[in-house]
Amino acid sequence: PTQTPKIGRSAATTWVGSYNLQGLKSDSGDTKGLYSAADNVVVLPSAQLAAQFLEDFRQMFEEGNFHGDKAPQKAVEVQVNGVSVTPFFSPRDPILSNMTADLGSLLVRMRDAKDRGEPFEPPVIRLAGFTMSYGGTQAMVDMLALLQEEGADVLVISDLLSSSTSASSIRVLREKGVPVQVAESGILMHHKFLSIEEQGRPIVWTGSANFTQPAYYENDESVVRIESQEMVTAYQEIFASLSDNLRPESEVEALLARDELFEGEADEAWLAIDPLSIRTLEDAQRYSNLRWR
Repeated sequence: PTQTPKIGRSAATTWVGSYNLQGLKSDSGDTKGLYSAADNVVVLPSAQLAAQFLEDFRQMFEEGNFHGDKAPQKAVEVQVNGVSVTPFFSPRDPILSNMTADLGSLLVRMRDAKDRGEPFEPPVIRLAGFTMSYGGTQAMVDMLALLQEEGADVLVISDLLSSSTSASSIRVLREKGVPVQVAESGILMHHKFLSIEEQGRPIVWTGSANFTQPAYYENDESVVRIESQEMVTAYQEIFASLSDNLRPESEVEALLARDELFEGEADEAWLAIDPLSIRTLEDAQRYSNLRWR
């Protein structure tokens, strides 16, 4: 089920998250006929925040400008009932760089405390990524591994079929010692969020962007950075709720070893799929696999 954290109320409200405006139903197994996607949405009441989203929308809808053709606008941090929220829009904003910088600055603080012999409460990091490609996101993936080595509590979960691609970050993270769980395909694990709980510095990144190079550098995506312990707690609970839909470890290892799954004519096969025809969970998985191989 979709979970919706909220921050206060306002006449101008923006809904941000991984949820697509298209309900996906499973067409097989025990979930046949049911809406079967795990998503998240955060409701942000702020006229100033809504204005930034509307400007991005206006350039696309009224001017017909997409991707790199849109005029740049500065991402402005806003206060939503005392909570700091900063919106980012790709490909214009350096979303991945800012996300990696949050992880990197945490790593520096952990190492500094260690050098001084001071206690440092292990940070809790949770990343749920429907699709994750190592190409173009290497710095973020490596930073997660370094934080794990320094003693941070890092857990990652990804969708079953998207994690089987040969370029997936899942394989790299596992090789670097980061615990990674893989969701069963009966329910589409469609989340795209990063939660960082450090004492006094709680941060959540969430939005429409997958953890892939095209999402950050080519697509029109929106992501928000929220500094709130309440939001971190909510997203940790969302992450924990995914643990009842995991693939057996033996099957995951076998799946990740099958490089041949996406060799051959995948690009041609993808071109034959009409995105407008996606109506079921299986349609979405097939489209995503071929698109992001």
